[in-house]
Amino acid sequence: MCSTFLANIDKPDPPDQPNRPDEPDRLMKWCCFVQDTEGREVELRYFRDIDKRKVDFVLLEDSKPIHFIECKLNEMRPSNGLKYLKKRFPQVVATQVVLDSDDDLITKEGIRVCAAHRFLEAFV
Repeated sequence: MCSTFLANIDKPDPPDQPNRPDEPDRLMKWCCFVQDTEGREVELRYFRDIDKRKVDFVLLEDSKPIHFIECKLNEMRPSNGLKYLKKRFPQVVATQVVLDSDDDLITKEGIRVCAAHRFLEAFV
């Protein structure tokens, strides 16, 4: 259960890390909420392989991937890591979250590229 974790999640940004991205906190809060209220086995992890492909966040349910999430400041082209995982797991939702954008689109690979504020609305 994650309930005790939630007490520390809404602290303001530390002075040495202003404007820290909200994604990690919101995703972890969502995982804890789902575990506590629905009893689902949800985990938040990351992906990195020996070929240096990486994805910032991998949401797992019952130890299976359900969502791949890559965060970028302003890059609209999906990362190589995200494309790699989407190709290997086509049924899994893949999203590239872009801070400096207001777009929301789906690429030919089936990867959603969207603004951070639009993405985070689902995890409130």
